[in-house]
Amino acid sequence: MRKTFDLLFLLVLLLPFPIFFVHAQTSLPTLDGVVKKGEWSGAYQYTIPLTNSENLNLSIIYTSKWIYFLALIPHNKPGDVIRLDPSGLHDYFGIEFDRNGDHKIHGTKQSPDDMVLVNYFRTESQDFYTHSFKVFNDTANGGIENTMGTVGVLNGTLVFEFAKQMNSGDTKGYDIALHSGDSYAVMFGFWDDQPTHSPNVVLNKPIGGDYFLTFTVGSFRDTSSNLLGFILSGIIVVLTAGILVYFKKFRK
Repeated sequence: MRKTFDLLFLLVLLLPFPIFFVHAQTSLPTLDGVVKKGEWSGAYQYTIPLTNSENLNLSIIYTSKWIYFLALIPHNKPGDVIRLDPSGLHDYFGIEFDRNGDHKIHGTKQSPDDMVLVNYFRTESQDFYTHSFKVFNDTANGGIENTMGTVGVLNGTLVFEFAKQMNSGDTKGYDIALHSGDSYAVMFGFWDDQPTHSPNVVLNKPIGGDYFLTFTVGSFRDTSSNLLGFILSGIIVVLTAGILVYFKKFRK
């Protein structure tokens, strides 16, 4: 009887660990430019050829409010120096959302496209809109900064980790408005040791003459429900352990 009780007590104490493991696997990445083990597991993954003969390795995670992106770009010339300081020649990355649906680069003045640039003016991500082959800060037009992220380096590969709000409601910043199941078209750009505003950009290879690639908003990663489940399971474990301890004393 005592051995049975001890076994039950041990199982109760170990119960939170598998639940914690599940929660850890479904938590969201930390956008710090450092890819930690398992941080992007379960993400939608794509390999996208670039016009400099390298590949962009892209990972995407969707939540009900944000889209998380990881863009890994190997430097295109062996021995070339990776420059991250945006005060001079440097490497930066951009993603353009075809907000107006015309599949034309930069949109129009009447209907600009939405854009995120990482390590452009600053090492963090910034919210832009674009038309007439120029880019403009959302905040300069009374819009809101609706991105977060930064850049890092891993073994000669540039790491761009950033997130964009799905539907910010920022009309002055010409932000996209996406919902579950929506299709959206994007174009990727990479500037290698270039000043800001440089036209020397590496793009994703076009498909049928179209530089915009179409994606679909996938299933949401719901971390709140996992956290709630972990908290509730912890409460159940504590209560059950208390009952077992009381039962053991009562049996004595």
